[in-house]
Amino acid sequence: MNKLKYLLSVTVLLSLPVGCSESSHYYISMTTTHATNQEFIFTSNTYMYDLTSKKLKKVSSEPYESQYPLSTYDYKNNKVYYSGSDNKEYGNSYIKQYALSTHKTSKFIDYVDAINDIRILDDHKMFIVGRLKKVKKNTMVPSIYNTQTHKINYLNWNQDSFATCTNYNPDTQELIIPHYSMSLSYKLTDDYNNGIIKNEVDSYAPITFTVVKKNKTEDVFKLNHKQLDSTYIDKDYIYYVTDKQTSITNFDLVRYDRHTKEKKKLLDGKCGYYSMNIVTVLDNIIYFIGQRAEVYELVELDMNTNEQTVIYQSKAQEAINNAQFYKK
Repeated sequence: MNKLKYLLSVTVLLSLPVGCSESSHYYISMTTTHATNQEFIFTSNTYMYDLTSKKLKKVSSEPYESQYPLSTYDYKNNKVYYSGSDNKEYGNSYIKQYALSTHKTSKFIDYVDAINDIRILDDHKMFIVGRLKKVKKNTMVPSIYNTQTHKINYLNWNQDSFATCTNYNPDTQELIIPHYSMSLSYKLTDDYNNGIIKNEVDSYAPITFTVVKKNKTEDVFKLNHKQLDSTYIDKDYIYYVTDKQTSITNFDLVRYDRHTKEKKKLLDGKCGYYSMNIVTVLDNIIYFIGQRAEVYELVELDMNTNEQTVIYQSKAQEAINNAQFYKK
């Protein structure tokens, strides 16, 4: 039986000290969107959850300007980066920078749109997944942007590669980048729609799990005939979540051992959520965004005892869009 606790304390953060301390080592940046009193008008909020103090703070509010609003909070530099646009139809998006100390917003990165991921890395770098504006293709390209030199390192190993469900571990400084062939995915989908492929699961293109650390790139394993939902990586394991094919309300959480190459299912989807978007795993504690019916929650779950703590629960007409795990 699940043990469920709720953490409902939220305070507004107007200004944060820049720096770090031993007592508050890690934090989670989280983005929510909600409807305002006006019809079809939405706003995004960025929160910070301190894993040591267990306090959730609202950092800022941003306009809803992109097709899928994302943001991330940079504690060290006291800035929020978010996907924005000058177009009310949410086209031609780019990354904006909001400085909390001056309350000024500026256009920051403009070489991608249809942005799927924004993360702060070490050494003045950012990890971005999006569609390249200069390339007439719809592939999601992972790239690393140097915020000081403005140089871009494109990680599109071929022009057909579509990156999805990416994540980053600030301790190991490793990126996990699953990707698949977009042309093959289109072909398999067409074959399924035309009755050539009978089972829908056989129409999913194989997904390659690639690990990137500094200048080293390694293809670790392939996942066949699965719909991938989220991933995480640490020094010993790669965690990933796939939809169960027997039920749309369940998922599989799998742990891949990087040393033995063995896979093990965890939880068996029995934690009361329709979906699981992994934020981080620390020892046996997993932090994730989960969905129950129309409610989204940021959750802390002990995988040994199955004890759950709800850190944040969405309100009516609100969703949790994304979250990232960082060191202060």
